[in-house]
Amino acid sequence: MRRSLLLINPAMMEKGRRLPNAGGIATMEPLALSQVAALTPPDWEVRILDEVREDIPDGIKPDLVGITSLSVTVPRAYDIARRFRQGGVPVVLGGIHATLLPDEAARHVDVVFQGDAEGAWSVLIQDFEAGALKQRYNGGAPSLRAMPIPRRDLYRKHYFMQLLSASRGCRHHCEFCTLWRLAGGRYRMRPVEDVLGELGGMSRQRPILFTDENIYTDREWALTLFRGMAEGGLKRPYAVQTSLDLAEDGQALRALQHSGCVIVLIGFESVSEESLRTMRKHVNLRIGVERYKEMVTRIRDHGIAVSGAFIFGNDGDDPGIFQRTAKFIVEAGIDVAHLGLLTPNPGTDLYDRLAREGRLLYTSFPEDYGRYDIRTAVFRPRNMTPEQLESGIEWTTRAVGSWRVVAKRAWRTWRAVGKPSIAALSLSWNRSGLYRRVMAQAEHTRSLRDVVRTPAARGEE
Repeated sequence: MRRSLLLINPAMMEKGRRLPNAGGIATMEPLALSQVAALTPPDWEVRILDEVREDIPDGIKPDLVGITSLSVTVPRAYDIARRFRQGGVPVVLGGIHATLLPDEAARHVDVVFQGDAEGAWSVLIQDFEAGALKQRYNGGAPSLRAMPIPRRDLYRKHYFMQLLSASRGCRHHCEFCTLWRLAGGRYRMRPVEDVLGELGGMSRQRPILFTDENIYTDREWALTLFRGMAEGGLKRPYAVQTSLDLAEDGQALRALQHSGCVIVLIGFESVSEESLRTMRKHVNLRIGVERYKEMVTRIRDHGIAVSGAFIFGNDGDDPGIFQRTAKFIVEAGIDVAHLGLLTPNPGTDLYDRLAREGRLLYTSFPEDYGRYDIRTAVFRPRNMTPEQLESGIEWTTRAVGSWRVVAKRAWRTWRAVGKPSIAALSLSWNRSGLYRRVMAQAEHTRSLRDVVRTPAARGEE
């Protein structure tokens, strides 16, 4: 008998309406689900449904449902699970939220899957086929050798950018981050020949984003990968996420340039060294905020644009942080800016600390997870009010995202990196992506302000 599996990526929802997702206007393909699909036996019928792009059809009834979720989308994941369970379909929940909060997840689904799918998905499928499905599975953090090629053929919608995973994990221990908590700071790399083989089978018509949290973690492995792309005829436009110390390595920058890299995403996080110390961003502290501009220039000198991420709300931030950050973004030539509010996701050291200090504002879970969207102040900052924090990110977005400023920034990008396509990306994201997302979320947050769930949110002790 041919069994069917439905894999779902839930969207952020409010009263039946989709809210701006993490991908903004440039939604990302659900790579994790295509990797799960690749681990599923070929005699199963597998469908991937990305709710960010499509609705769940009425009347659909697979044999098994698998859902992946972040904390911010888990309320919707639980709603979906309830719908299928009521129809007698068992539901598996995996992803970061289920891994870090398995006991909570177990109250809403039939099976909680922790860790990487490669470590236990085949066992789960065997148990299901034998009628002996367990309530918990843990894939851990296995070796990435012989990782199957994702089933990208199952995507039902077109995605602008292709995603590729070459390594997993991060050795840094930033206070706000969930990633290192998943595998205890362990970093794992796929064999370079496996990555190059997967690249060879991917479309050359669309750019690629390496999903690796920090592709520069193991320098020699990274250099081998970049050089292998150039020497193997696999050069194509691609983007990576990396730490700031990459900018000090001229050899690595040249290897990136020769292999086709067009943009690097770096977590600058803050222009306040006090805030960097609070969040344990040691690599940025070693380089120093005063050298940030120098690092940006070094990268752009190799024809590579810089995408910078910044977080507001740390204990070292005062109301002046917004103006200082906007000034840096414009003057340093940050080609693409990502702005967010410090968000204490459950399962992180930051959440635990703020909970001990009694500073969390919204803790009626799972409903309040929807507020943990990096655009809503969900805790009481040390040196400003929550309203000042939310107003501050709006002000910064306007300061770096007005048409006049964005046009100048895009022109500077064109001149610095010599790539019209990246200048167009800068113009589009900084205006249509960042600007619209922040402003839409600000409007949504204001509409919810009269809905108070805890005494802390009302300013009561």
